[in-house]
Amino acid sequence: MQTSPAGYSKPSAVFADNVKIYLHEMDASAFHSHLDSYRTDLNFVSTQEAGRVTVENLSPRAPFDSLYRFLVQSGLIVPVARDSQVD
Repeated sequence: MQTSPAGYSKPSAVFADNVKIYLHEMDASAFHSHLDSYRTDLNFVSTQEAGRVTVENLSPRAPFDSLYRFLVQSGLIVPVARDSQVD
């Protein structure tokens, strides 16, 4: 498996080509409500309590934090601003 300069494996070696996850930012209260409605342990992720939850301030707990950072840094998770449209 090839690695990038940052030491991460190239995404194409792990995932299918042209696969991206587009994450839209949302209000923190709506985000927490949504997780709660699925009976998700709210300690699974760390976010700010107010304002907006974004790709940048969402922080999954270990061991998922490493996978999340890998997906973001490799461009497989794409942040989408509130008023943006996905192509």
